[in-house]
Amino acid sequence: MPDMNGIEVLTELEKSAFSGAVIMVSTYTEKGAPLTLKALELGAFDFILKPSLSSMEANLAILRERFLPMAEALAQRKKINRLLLGNVEQDEKGPLAHFQDVISRPSDISIKGNAITTTPQIIAIGVSTGGPKALAEIIPKFPRRLLVPIVIVQHMPQEFTAEFARNLNAKSRLTVKEAENGEALHAGTVYIAPGGRQLRVVQAVSEKIIQVTDDPPANGCKPSVDYCFRSIAKLYGSKAMGIVLTGMGRDGAVGAQVMKSYGARIMVQDETTSVVFGMPKAVIDAGAADLVCPLHKMSDEIDHALNG
Repeated sequence: MPDMNGIEVLTELEKSAFSGAVIMVSTYTEKGAPLTLKALELGAFDFILKPSLSSMEANLAILRERFLPMAEALAQRKKINRLLLGNVEQDEKGPLAHFQDVISRPSDISIKGNAITTTPQIIAIGVSTGGPKALAEIIPKFPRRLLVPIVIVQHMPQEFTAEFARNLNAKSRLTVKEAENGEALHAGTVYIAPGGRQLRVVQAVSEKIIQVTDDPPANGCKPSVDYCFRSIAKLYGSKAMGIVLTGMGRDGAVGAQVMKSYGARIMVQDETTSVVFGMPKAVIDAGAADLVCPLHKMSDEIDHALNG
């Protein structure tokens, strides 16, 4: 790219009517993290870490393994967009046909037990592909005096989450930080799970604290939404709110079910505003979603939950 770098290309594409998708291949370095996050802010679909094995064949095999799920997600999104526009024939819809029910009921809410009447004491958010941009829309809208802590599991490699937390902190009135092992939860603080580690919330002697562990991946994810959500369900019960945003895969579906079984309220991002509908859809399919909500209304719904 002799005339422009990747960020400059994305900036120009954002100004144009370009309707394709950009996947960034990023270096696994401290310098690479802010550039990658900037690319995601500018609309890149996702990023792949550049492998550094000794042979070109091995590197290509890793790139192929990481790229194919993204290509499949992009193909699925293209089909869904065509469905929304009414350009898919009936026999093409196949497994996408049930999305029409979700699309036609944007305010579909099912209220069970005390999930709608108990004020949450913690908000737990799980997100993957499309997450940096989604969180950058939600978190800065919260007031400085938010009365609960927020715990976020964003699928992201080690080294990237610290920079992501600094980036989001600079845009927000809340304190946003990468979570540290053993620190107490405080209202008005957003804790982002460190990349390559697992995060859970546990009861210490007199306060609730974060534990960062090297436990195995769940759903192939580390950090894992399911891992985090299960700990919050057991500790907070009905006094928690779980949110699953855009992302590939099914991470968060089991955790949301566990939270729901304890009486917590579960909200997911709708298909129209999701970059990838995989994670929210998995929660809906599991019967755990109380509310399916477009991204731009999500902060209002959270505020409504916190203020009755």
